[in-house]
Amino acid sequence: MTDKEIVGLYWAREEKAIEQTKLKYEIYLMKMSYNILNDKKDSQEAVNDTYLAAWNSMPENRPDNLKLYLGTISKM
Repeated sequence: MTDKEIVGLYWAREEKAIEQTKLKYEIYLMKMSYNILNDKKDSQEAVNDTYLAAWNSMPENRPDNLKLYLGTISKM
């Protein structure tokens, strides 16, 4: 699924948006988080917080690059 399609799901308030975000970006987010936190449990919590932040920030925002957006809003 493309970023544009995933963002469209967020805008439609479809919970599938989070599932698709996990499928596409969880490895990236976990690596980034783990590099900072050095703890798997804390990293998973930070990634989950990122999904919640994405859910809460859209539809107010419509990012073109979802990967960059998720990295920017992540709370680590």
